[in-house]
Amino acid sequence: MQRFLFSLLLASSVFLISCNNQSNTEEKIVNNITITEEEQAVVTSQEENLTIATIVDTPIYIQNEKQFIDLIATDNDIRNWQYKGSLPCVIDFYATWCQPCKMMDPLYQQLAKEYAGKIFFYKVDVDKLKDLCIRWNIQGMPTFIFCNSKTTMTLLGAQSEEQLRQQLDRLIQ
Repeated sequence: MQRFLFSLLLASSVFLISCNNQSNTEEKIVNNITITEEEQAVVTSQEENLTIATIVDTPIYIQNEKQFIDLIATDNDIRNWQYKGSLPCVIDFYATWCQPCKMMDPLYQQLAKEYAGKIFFYKVDVDKLKDLCIRWNIQGMPTFIFCNSKTTMTLLGAQSEEQLRQQLDRLIQ
């Protein structure tokens, strides 16, 4: 009986260890953002100030208002806010059911890869963060807000690749 229990315990341990090591990619979750080593992201948190320090080459999906405040704005009211990121950013306010949003998504993903390390790309689902979108006066989708420490520019609706690149290039000049 003892041999059976020992064998069962040993087999369970081996199974658990092998399941935990299935993936070679280490994932870290910070404020509901999953960041993998493959994305070469380093996250440092000093007190309550969250900074994403290196390259993130995919859009960051904002999950809640706290995360929006932590990563993007000093205030959740458009009248009083200042951008607090270390790099310029573009925020895509979108809806999952919105056809122009779906049409723009592959381009947005591509631009996030091309401008990685220069600009942060954020996505905000208007249906999940309705109160935030009301305070930010988001009235159509997609709405793109381009910002750095000095300027803010808003584009409403589907945009051409050229229009988006012009705004992105202005942010990093």
